[in-house]
Amino acid sequence: MRWKISRRDIRFWWQRRWRGWDGSELFSLDYTILKFTLPRLKEFAAIQPDGGFLALTEHGFEALSDLPPLERQRIYKEADERWQAYLSEMVRAMEVIVNNGGGILGAANAKNSEYGMSLFHKYFNHPWY
Repeated sequence: MRWKISRRDIRFWWQRRWRGWDGSELFSLDYTILKFTLPRLKEFAAIQPDGGFLALTEHGFEALSDLPPLERQRIYKEADERWQAYLSEMVRAMEVIVNNGGGILGAANAKNSEYGMSLFHKYFNHPWY
């Protein structure tokens, strides 16, 4: 068996040595970003992050501080549960896209991943840890 190495293969090899990544990662940048993000998001969801910011965002700090402690605790618990559900949806959506190889999704997969990706977009800049 003979090896056939093209100029592009050599160029990508040098780019990987020089920059740590090569130009092929730019062909489908959304897929590259999701491949990078998915394992980190899975690990983040596994450490059970606090969803208290959801309660603060929805109710406001002053309104929460005026509530009795048991009511405040209930609101925070609901926010934590909802945050975990949101993280699960985000992970599932990214898995669908990454497992598909970043290609065009079928109608069912596109619909399934749309909600999780919209959650990722919505909560991208929120304090996460």
